[in-house]
Amino acid sequence: MEACEKTIRQSVKAKTQYPAYTELLEWLSQMVKHPYSKTCINILKRIEKDQLQNMGSKTKLFLYIAMSNHYQHEHNYEMANHYLKKIIQENMTTAIELN
Repeated sequence: MEACEKTIRQSVKAKTQYPAYTELLEWLSQMVKHPYSKTCINILKRIEKDQLQNMGSKTKLFLYIAMSNHYQHEHNYEMANHYLKKIIQENMTTAIELN
């Protein structure tokens, strides 16, 4: 666990022009310390609210998967399903853009 936390701390220090990256590291740090806590889902919600427009398709998918997993863990299947639908929509949009 300590090695994981050290790697996260080092990654946070790295310079990035991608604000969601730093926030995702914050989420990862919280997941290591307190898996599936309210803090974790609040970080993901903040990323979705503030950074979604600037995210690439793969990062959006990662975010939606993390959110769906969180809600499944909490047995909130309605919200888990909501994010599973977003995953499907994002995959369809990406496929259409590629054609």
